[in-house]
Amino acid sequence: KNNNYFDSFDLHYFSFYGEYRYNRTKRNKAVTVDEFLNIFKRYGLFEGKMITARAGATYTGEDLKTDYNGKRLEYQSEAQQAGYLVRRAIYLLSRGVRSAWSQIREREKWQDSTTHFWCYQGLVYNGVPKEDKYDKGDGVKKLSYWTYKFLIEKIKETDWKNVSVIHDGTGSDHLYLYKLMKKNGQPLYIVWWDYFDEKVPIKSKPVTIDVGNVESIKVTETIPNASWGADLKEKEYPKFFKTEVKKVSNKKVSFDLSEKPVFVEIAGKI
Repeated sequence: KNNNYFDSFDLHYFSFYGEYRYNRTKRNKAVTVDEFLNIFKRYGLFEGKMITARAGATYTGEDLKTDYNGKRLEYQSEAQQAGYLVRRAIYLLSRGVRSAWSQIREREKWQDSTTHFWCYQGLVYNGVPKEDKYDKGDGVKKLSYWTYKFLIEKIKETDWKNVSVIHDGTGSDHLYLYKLMKKNGQPLYIVWWDYFDEKVPIKSKPVTIDVGNVESIKVTETIPNASWGADLKEKEYPKFFKTEVKKVSNKKVSFDLSEKPVFVEIAGKI
């Protein structure tokens, strides 16, 4: 009956780019975030407690001599890391968990190794090891760095305690749609498609959102319009995030989702 066994709880888990909802153990068993949290919720242990996830990430590049939980580090692009970052942050927030990225700058070494999983998960390259063809040089920012900055700026003025889960990947569409409310009373939608869970690869997925009585909405990709962070110019931030304006019809808007999660905001008059 008394849940004063701890003041707060911090959840740590690291994964591959398509595994932001769960962690895979060395025994190849997937343990989802919901399964883990429900153990505590079942006994009322989270009531009045702060839940955080201050450690968690995925990597970029490739190192076939290194593995994590029994799986080799096959190639993951900067865009895939950035997509994982957005999905993980919003998915956890919808569960009442406030998250952070583990490492801004890549580690030079972990447990005497310069090629450990945790040496590739930073948002900024460190130039180590020198023979790594995917490392763009010490201090070069990855796409995920700009995605993280953009995400923070978008959601910092929203109500984190009341995240509306409109669609949570149910069924076979692999679509996720969340709504946060800004301090000015306008909604901020975050939408994505888990393309990596499709049995047959396709290039895009149609989505329709009920946005209410507005003229138009703005759809902005959460990942910069580039293949590498090294290709971006800092002075052009945030213009390198692709944005489109869509007309609203009968209080609904439809568009095609690519692999990148998007922000959807009101662009026209209410």
